[in-house]
Amino acid sequence: MTPLIVCQNIHTVCRGCCVALKDQQQRSGNEAKCPQCRVDVWKHEVLNREKIYFLSKSMLVCGSCDSAVAMSCRTAQQHSKECVENHITCPLLNGDVTLSRCTHAMNISALWEHCQKFHILEGAPATMQIKAVKTADANNNGTLTATLSTSVNFDKNNYLFFTVTTDKKSYNLCLHLTREMPRDNSDPHHNGMAGDSESVFVIVRRFFPELELVFGTMLLSIEVGNTCGMLLRVPTVISSYEDTTVLKDLPPHERRHKLIQVPIALLRQMCAVTSASTDETSGIKMTLSLQLYFTEI
Repeated sequence: MTPLIVCQNIHTVCRGCCVALKDQQQRSGNEAKCPQCRVDVWKHEVLNREKIYFLSKSMLVCGSCDSAVAMSCRTAQQHSKECVENHITCPLLNGDVTLSRCTHAMNISALWEHCQKFHILEGAPATMQIKAVKTADANNNGTLTATLSTSVNFDKNNYLFFTVTTDKKSYNLCLHLTREMPRDNSDPHHNGMAGDSESVFVIVRRFFPELELVFGTMLLSIEVGNTCGMLLRVPTVISSYEDTTVLKDLPPHERRHKLIQVPIALLRQMCAVTSASTDETSGIKMTLSLQLYFTEI
């Protein structure tokens, strides 16, 4: 929110309000007026550098939510995106074969309840309750550990909702597993690498502000039967507002910092060791284990 001097009396408004004033001028055909003194608004932008410097040094609480955490300007900019009072469109996908996007709009504070009502798919496990324990390894980045373990099929989308409880508080999260068909690599807007095949995308999402937890090492294991498995590092826990569709459309070098992409062909090879059928992964039970190391702020 950049402060701009808008008139000869050195009155200041944010850039968003300045744009709104000039848009109003264009619609009405009249000169835009300063909201404080009513003189004409300058046509060019003039930064109020004193206020920019003051804001960069100030530690202030959010003016929208009841968080008592004092934040710097940079931290406040990040918080504004995921403030519980921020209004968003649901960032998840529906559970149908076309992977269509949910279009419900709400405050971020209502997103968890919305997901519990509309995104726990038929046959999926209910929200799991996990108790965090003190990390045994003192050299790990986190001081608490939470572990989720469950069996799934990769023949459909899965939203595995879980709540991690510490001695202080409970934190709501979700493990996404969405299966997507190959894309047309001839599409000029296609961001994937040449030869992209059908994949399962794995995403970990949090439903609480970034300021509450700091995540250290995060590991995901996929086990098939008693002989096959893989261990993967989870790159990050994404925010409430981040759109699933947008993340999967990122270029590969950016996408790997947000999610895990597992080729279906690799899962079929793993299934072949424990099943006579190698054509499909449906019906093959796989065990997922997610281990999170974190500290509370």
